[in-house]
Amino acid sequence: MDILLIIKTPPPITGVTLTNLQVKNCLSKHSQFSLRTIKISYKKQLYNNNIFYSLTIFIKKFIILVYNLLKKRPSVIYFQISLFGFSFFRDFIFITIIKIFRIPLIFHIN
Repeated sequence: MDILLIIKTPPPITGVTLTNLQVKNCLSKHSQFSLRTIKISYKKQLYNNNIFYSLTIFIKKFIILVYNLLKKRPSVIYFQISLFGFSFFRDFIFITIIKIFRIPLIFHIN
């Protein structure tokens, strides 16, 4: 089974990013799974709110996602979603694109 992980990773180090790394490590131990990861980190530091950096990362990750959906066609996508604020709307765009391609989603909600 080909799984695409869309997860937030360090930096910054938070409970969410460490949990995502543990999920990735657990799945990678099983030979029946083929893993690809889109690592998302919108901030270099926990309290850094540089909108241009975040926008650049969003565009780059969006292009990587579309490439994976078109060329790699994963069986399932594991997506760590944000539920509040601007992050929710950013993630909603990713979810909408994934739904257009009709690929099953597993949501990780923290």
